[in-house]
Amino acid sequence: MANPQSWNRYSYVENRPILFNDPSGHDSVCGNSNSDPECEQDDAPINPIDPGGPLEPGLPQGNSNDDDDPDEDLKQGHSGKKGNDDLRELVDWLLWMNVPSAFGIHGGISGQFGPGFIEPQITPVELLLLVNWRSREIDLFYSVEGSAYHGTPTLYGGNVYFGVTTIKGLSQNEYFEGYSFFSGATAGADVFGKVGVSRVNGMPVDSDNPLTRYVDPGSGFAVTYTQHSITVGGNLAANAFDVGVYNGYGYTHLITRKSK
Repeated sequence: MANPQSWNRYSYVENRPILFNDPSGHDSVCGNSNSDPECEQDDAPINPIDPGGPLEPGLPQGNSNDDDDPDEDLKQGHSGKKGNDDLRELVDWLLWMNVPSAFGIHGGISGQFGPGFIEPQITPVELLLLVNWRSREIDLFYSVEGSAYHGTPTLYGGNVYFGVTTIKGLSQNEYFEGYSFFSGATAGADVFGKVGVSRVNGMPVDSDNPLTRYVDPGSGFAVTYTQHSITVGGNLAANAFDVGVYNGYGYTHLITRKSK
């Protein structure tokens, strides 16, 4: 014979005598079906239960890894999903903390009443057009404010102001309605007519306790806002340059809403 290993019957049938046999002594054929072509392939799948029988559908392959644990794969899948959820929560937390959720433009009038360095200041009207990118809302607000001004004397001055408002932690615009505490600073040129700039930092407060910061129920964060304004006005005391600080309370009312 051409192949010396054919002298060894077990070696000739590839050491698989249960699956193959060699009735002619020249070639190995399937032990159960001489016409089965799959049995003639070197990589023919083996029935792990009956190596000499056909491979049944649904039975594990002979080269399967018995160490594979489908439950472990499932656990790893859940672990990966949880990791993605944690990452999304972290990114969302960073956005709430550092990026304003609402932007707006505001304008109003204010006046100081008093002859000294400490004067009451009233803002009878302020309008705010607010856009919330998280809730996709556009709202118009009306505010009334009262504060104490500490700075260079104005002797009954009045101002018109306008500027930009940014708000952090606000999930829906309706949560901005209510009482707020604020503090600010202003500076400008003053020769009877006055042109200046101001900045205000504020926070809504709990309606039942004005000393407690308001926490937005949607974001879980305390809401804070900042206003940068340009002021134009005048007063009876020409100081050449005015500078002062103020703090007080205000109430903001939601007028109308236009939602996308």
